[in-house]
Amino acid sequence: MSRLSRAAATLLISNLAGAALSFVLSALIGRAAGAEGLGVYAAIGAWIFPLSLIVDFGLSMLLTRDLSQHPEQSDHLLRLSLIERLVIGGAVMAALWLFAPLLTNDPLAVAGLRISAPMVIILPMFSSFTSVFKARGSMQPILWLNVGMLATQVALTAWAFASGYGVMAAITLNVLTSAGQLAAAWLIWRRRYRQGTAGDGGKRSALKTLLRRAAPFALAAIFAALQLRVNLIILEASAPIAEAGYYAASSRVVEAARLAPNALFGALLPSLAALTASHIMMNSTFRRVQFGLLLYGAGFALVCTLFAAPIIEMIYGADFTPTRPR
Repeated sequence: MSRLSRAAATLLISNLAGAALSFVLSALIGRAAGAEGLGVYAAIGAWIFPLSLIVDFGLSMLLTRDLSQHPEQSDHLLRLSLIERLVIGGAVMAALWLFAPLLTNDPLAVAGLRISAPMVIILPMFSSFTSVFKARGSMQPILWLNVGMLATQVALTAWAFASGYGVMAAITLNVLTSAGQLAAAWLIWRRRYRQGTAGDGGKRSALKTLLRRAAPFALAAIFAALQLRVNLIILEASAPIAEAGYYAASSRVVEAARLAPNALFGALLPSLAALTASHIMMNSTFRRVQFGLLLYGAGFALVCTLFAAPIIEMIYGADFTPTRPR
């Protein structure tokens, strides 16, 4: 529990700092580009997120679990996951670029999807490296990578809007800063966690076996992503892009609140994997976590019910009054 608490606290700080910076970024785009600009930005994210999870195929979760139990396989499994990202991710990226006009009717959103297409490879690759960090119990690199990337993105986006650029610049900067985050994660892995052991990472049979084992994680992640994003995708396709912006503004608050439980989940998986030999300790830890999540969810629901209107107006301004309850 002590190790779990420290790991969860580090990820919680990372997620809370990320939530604050994401709020600033969202508010910055909403105030500078209006509901239409925020709608374009949100619609692109609604497509990129589930597609990146398809490319990930549950391998990040599988790596975290397996490497918590067998750290000596770190280089081998990481190499396999990176090969999968390049092969499947490359195909998905090409398809997204070609079929972007079929996914949205808005010309800006089409251009934004094509600019953001590399994200379907960048995000899963970054997750592969962070899986190695989590399995080693090293959450500090994740904290600094996430906060550093978002802080840089916010600063550059603010500069872009102040210089007269539009939402396309914000989308481009998102891709560039994410690529920089991936490069930094690779450098940290190479200097601190690379084992230099040989393995059959290029063998097709080994990759197929890994994908079969990751399939349950992949299905769970894809269904969760669709549950979170399908509403925005349908809304963007059937209503003006500004409506997607209003929806995104409201959902950002809920997504930010989910960061704390997600931080706990990120630390909980390797901890439970390490406790599989002791079912009593594993069940006790799991029950305590469930109770804490119940209290957290009830408290957040009460706050949103009572203070939804002032929260939205404080963050996004008076232009987003349609998001408030009537």
